[in-house]
Amino acid sequence: MQDEDEHRRERDAAEAEARRLELERLETLPIEERMAALLRRMAEFQAELNDLLPRVAAIDPDARDDGPTPG
Repeated sequence: MQDEDEHRRERDAAEAEARRLELERLETLPIEERMAALLRRMAEFQAELNDLLPRVAAIDPDARDDGPTPG
């Protein structure tokens, strides 16, 4: 159990460092390239989300959120 926790902490720390380095790299880009890179990342995130939503809905049908409820 400790090995799993330690591995998870190391993985999380490595991912956080990778995000920090990516943000630093983005800050050095011209604004147009930075915006394009951020839009690509958003599209990748949306694709992952679209892939995960049906899995979550299969586990918990009430978990699907199609937006704000009217009212």
